[in-house]
Amino acid sequence: HPLPLVVFSSSHAIMSVPMSSACVSRSVNVKSVGSSPRPGSSSCPRLLSVARSSRSVSPSNESKVDLAVSVLERAISTANSSASRPSVPDVAQAMERLRKDNSSSSVPRELVEGQFELVYSTLLRKLPLVDWGYMPTKETIVWDLDNEEMRLAIETLPFLPTIDVVGNSLTYDEATSTLTYQIRDKPPSTWRVFYANDTLFAADSSKTGLCLVRRI
Repeated sequence: HPLPLVVFSSSHAIMSVPMSSACVSRSVNVKSVGSSPRPGSSSCPRLLSVARSSRSVSPSNESKVDLAVSVLERAISTANSSASRPSVPDVAQAMERLRKDNSSSSVPRELVEGQFELVYSTLLRKLPLVDWGYMPTKETIVWDLDNEEMRLAIETLPFLPTIDVVGNSLTYDEATSTLTYQIRDKPPSTWRVFYANDTLFAADSSKTGLCLVRRI
């Protein structure tokens, strides 16, 4: 029997389409910074390094955090290789570790604005029969804070058009590291960013669980 191709959206829409069965930073949290350089600038590693050194963590906890960050970095760099990427539960556990460790973190705007690809969401693990976490479709998200828009493009199958979703009134509260936007007349959606570096960020979405995105 055909299996469903799940079209998962960071705007919290899920649809099914029949298909055949066939510089990376090790910073964990960043205190509020006024005007910080954008990711990729020569001073960015220094900024994140300083931020990390300001935290008081035990060596054992720091090693666990380092391991969690390593899992996320491998998840985004090997997203197209099922054989070498971390397991679905491992990614979920790594994000949960970072979420708990960085409950009081503040992430600079520079690390969350721009264009990203959604790689993983814990919401997919709630689907019946399969333990999905990695995205089965390609979803590109643009966090355009200057124009106050979240633009999402969902690619399903080659012969189907891209699904475009726009979230309006996009804001970013740096004090709480929270992105907020609204799609049409729906209630506002939020993404609380609990870990970010210059290649990825992880967030707790009000609609789609713990999400991992990579910068593109």
